[in-house]
Amino acid sequence: HDTWEKTLFMHNCSSIMEWLNMLKVDIALLDGTFWSLDELGSRRSIKEVPHPPVSESLAMLGNRKEHMGDNVPEVYFTHLNHTNPLFGEESDEYEHVIKMGWNVSRQGQTFIL
Repeated sequence: HDTWEKTLFMHNCSSIMEWLNMLKVDIALLDGTFWSLDELGSRRSIKEVPHPPVSESLAMLGNRKEHMGDNVPEVYFTHLNHTNPLFGEESDEYEHVIKMGWNVSRQGQTFIL
């Protein structure tokens, strides 16, 4: 999807969590291509590769603990671009995702459904 605004509008939802709850999923794999809109620098316009950045998704999701009591799926950010700092488990960005209660997928990771 291009933007959260478009996706949520298409599903008549006001938040990512409302959309995920509507879908009744236990695990959600969200686009993690880019951490931020300026990640590509001057090499290429983000408009050429429209993906919602992880930082925006996190701001919209909030901390997982804020949703306790709701049906809160496990969220994994996946499809990371090589420029995304989430590739490094030692990065501040990776630690931020984990501290917020969400996850970063790993290559070869499997899920039991």
